[in-house]
Amino acid sequence: MNIDLEQLRVLITRPKPGGEVLRSKLTDFNAIVWHLPTIEIVHHENFALPTSLDELDWLIFTSRAAVNSIQEKIQAQWPQFPPSIRVAAVGEKTAQTLDSNYFPKVVYPKENWSSEGLLDLPEFAKVTDQAIALVKGEGGRAYLKEELLKKGASVFEWNVYRRILPTVTDQDHLFKRETIDVVVATSLEGINNLLTLKPKEAQLIKNTPLLVSSPRLQESARSIGFNQVYLAKNAGEDAIILGLREILIELKENRMVDENVAKPNKASRAIFFRNIAILISGISAFILIIAMSVSALEMVRVNHRLANWVNQLQGKLIESTQTLAKLQEQATSSDTNNTQITDELKKHDELLAQLNQAGDTSNAIRNVSEAQYLIKLANTNLLFERDLGTAINLLEVADKNIAKLNDPQLYPVRQAITQDLVELKSIPQVDTTGIYLRLLALDGELEKLPLAITPITTPEAKATNEQTPLPWWKQALSVTGQSLKTMVVVRHNNNPMMPFITPEQQAFLSQNLHANMQKAEWGLLHRNAKIYQSSLAELSQWITKYVAEDSTAKKQLLTSLQQLQQINIEPTLPNLNRSLAALQTYLSSNINKV
Repeated sequence: MNIDLEQLRVLITRPKPGGEVLRSKLTDFNAIVWHLPTIEIVHHENFALPTSLDELDWLIFTSRAAVNSIQEKIQAQWPQFPPSIRVAAVGEKTAQTLDSNYFPKVVYPKENWSSEGLLDLPEFAKVTDQAIALVKGEGGRAYLKEELLKKGASVFEWNVYRRILPTVTDQDHLFKRETIDVVVATSLEGINNLLTLKPKEAQLIKNTPLLVSSPRLQESARSIGFNQVYLAKNAGEDAIILGLREILIELKENRMVDENVAKPNKASRAIFFRNIAILISGISAFILIIAMSVSALEMVRVNHRLANWVNQLQGKLIESTQTLAKLQEQATSSDTNNTQITDELKKHDELLAQLNQAGDTSNAIRNVSEAQYLIKLANTNLLFERDLGTAINLLEVADKNIAKLNDPQLYPVRQAITQDLVELKSIPQVDTTGIYLRLLALDGELEKLPLAITPITTPEAKATNEQTPLPWWKQALSVTGQSLKTMVVVRHNNNPMMPFITPEQQAFLSQNLHANMQKAEWGLLHRNAKIYQSSLAELSQWITKYVAEDSTAKKQLLTSLQQLQQINIEPTLPNLNRSLAALQTYLSSNINKV
């Protein structure tokens, strides 16, 4: 594997000798490794093997420690392993620890190196009436034994070693003077022992990223308070190295984020101010939607009223037509009063005229109502969005709609709209996009500014040619005086000195410069001239005070900031009440006639 762990500081808790093997491999991949075995393996030297293995069908090794504890005894008692007995291991590393010449074929899970993975193998799907010996340590999980028993197997436990809490004497510095990036653990007992060995650092350990080898162990670690638990594919060295690489990538990303918090870059600040802009824009949009909904509702009411009026006229016209037909029928059969027919014809003509007028009036009122809706929308844009261009466009569309009616009564309305248009067009439009891009460009130039750090120079001692010998008592007084002078030294610098700042202060200075630039951007986007101007002014003051005087970049930046300060981003905008009042007067007088 071509992997560089880049000095990742890793603590291994795996017991010996596996922990030493892992430590050596991690060191080869450029990691800084500490090995703190949290479990000590004690082999049962007096463990007695059965006299015969003929009754066994399976021999399952649950760990490398189990193999190391019993393998030599098995080989000594049975120089040739009985071929009728099948051998299995919980994981690949345990299988590799077995002598391949003695155990020619070992079954083990290729992916999930655990009891669950072993039980998923087809060889253990049906084990009814089979005799299985589990080579293991004292205690530990009972899961494998219980599941085999459920499947109908006879299970014998060979407890060939035990795990004890080791005595630690040379690792007191861990989590104190040494910073650990990742802890690697492959058993819950090892994790608990680590907390027992380091009780004062328990909370710090729980806050340190932990890499474990199984989902079960991951859940257990979280349940006892570990905050960042990562999962390796299995307990093998290669899987642990790959898991550490993933953690390293995430830690580097988090460190970049932390650095950006201390010294924000343009991207993170842009996201923050963009979110603020989205929130405020959302509020403005909500207000616009309400205003549009109210205006639309008024148009619906007007249209409904006009429709009722037209329907009423049409009903009267139908009644008049029916009456006129009856009178004409009576006129042919008898001598009917011609005056009555004449009156009904006159009434019929009047209703036709009214209906035609209603149609014209309805169209006029609808067009004027639409114009009113557009102007209200333009007014709302001016008040909340300060969008001068959109307001002008909406007013022009409204004026065109009204002009199509060619109604002299609408002259005052068009006059009011024209006056509002002239007033709006006289206001200079702010190039928000252009100014924002200039601010972004200047923000990038801040990093290039040379900060002013003026060292204090020590004046050279003046040479003297006075070589006249002095009496001993004068020499003693001279030495005493010189000693007193060196206790307090006052140096004079006639040149104006720039403020001296430490490297730590430089980071905060850079942060403040960027923050002021971002405040100016925020003020621009929200037409807040006060924040915009004050931020640029403060930024100019800081640059003037803390950047070297002879810097060309400083002069150019200050010139650009001064030009930006002179731009009025929040010009006074009028309302459109004049046009709205004229429209309302026209609509009220005409709708009342309906």
